[in-house]
Amino acid sequence: MKSEPHTFQPLAPHEQNHFDLLKAQIDSPAGFVDFGLGLKAFRSPPDDDTYRALVRYAHVRYLRACDYVNWLYGNIRLIRRETLINRAKAAGMAVRMRDLAAIKIERISGIPQLKIGDEAWINEARKGYLQVEISNAVRARVMLEEERERLLPLSEEAAAVERASRTWVLVA
Repeated sequence: MKSEPHTFQPLAPHEQNHFDLLKAQIDSPAGFVDFGLGLKAFRSPPDDDTYRALVRYAHVRYLRACDYVNWLYGNIRLIRRETLINRAKAAGMAVRMRDLAAIKIERISGIPQLKIGDEAWINEARKGYLQVEISNAVRARVMLEEERERLLPLSEEAAAVERASRTWVLVA
């Protein structure tokens, strides 16, 4: 069942306050969203449409983190492959398949399942389910940010090793 693409509907001013408050929590590195904070601050809970907008926002934040981590995985693998090829060239040998298997990198697992792009579900879900989806998206994004922090030193190390493996051939 295909749903119509979402068209953004501006939020009412009081709902924009709720949105901004929860959006700041979604963006926070703490990885926790206190859904009761808006009730305490504004004496009314956000409506379902505000939660729907927040689900979409949390999904976008997750996807951006996902793109960056996937980019890091690809770059580390590419740099390690170049290092392997450079070393093989320097030794006058060929690269073997078994050597290529050694450049694999352990990838993250255990990320919560999200309903990204499922507009039918987002439009029909009630507040409690939307809150769970927001929490899952925030938790998944935080996991990816932790993975990014693990990968950055690996990337720098791989780049340094690759630079050291380069051989320069002078042509007379």
